[in-house]
Amino acid sequence: MLSLMAMAQAALSEPVVLDQFLANTQTLRAEFRQELRDTGGQVLEVAGGRVLIKRPNRFQWQYQEPYEQLVLADGERLWIYDKDLAQASVAPIGSALAATPALLLSGERVVSDDFELQASFSRDGLEWVLLKPRLVSADFTSLALAFEADDLKFMELTDNLDQVTFIEFSNLERNPQLSEDLFRFRVPPGVDVIGEGG
Repeated sequence: MLSLMAMAQAALSEPVVLDQFLANTQTLRAEFRQELRDTGGQVLEVAGGRVLIKRPNRFQWQYQEPYEQLVLADGERLWIYDKDLAQASVAPIGSALAATPALLLSGERVVSDDFELQASFSRDGLEWVLLKPRLVSADFTSLALAFEADDLKFMELTDNLDQVTFIEFSNLERNPQLSEDLFRFRVPPGVDVIGEGG
């Protein structure tokens, strides 16, 4: 599998498509399929579910397979709830989300504050934007987003072990009506809560 940087061939221009997408998207609803791939491109894990985003700083990633997990930001805190373990962790959103893809899509900050543009290029009908987190302690080394007809189609993250998380979005709706209640986490009975902010 060719690296995105190799595909870019040092092409560098302003990521207009990303700026326009963020400027024109206040809420988002989509289904997603996620693959974790090793350095050779072999698929190690497959997951899927639904994502909801409401700016600023509210999102819900609901994993439905291979097991149920909820990753939710309520504007102030980040919750991760594992149904099978009957466990939820919580942390203040600032420290938990610094320079992450979730913050890029749902936050209010200017992209260049948290990410350095590495490349912006077209390939196979898609507009790609390749970013590098400015935060040295980030869990990933690069983030690529692909747009088709101004809508987000793919996201690809490379971590510090050179493993790649590839996410494909489908049935994407921009700016649907999403109630605040969707972004509130209510701790189910019997669930242990770990961390601060709850």
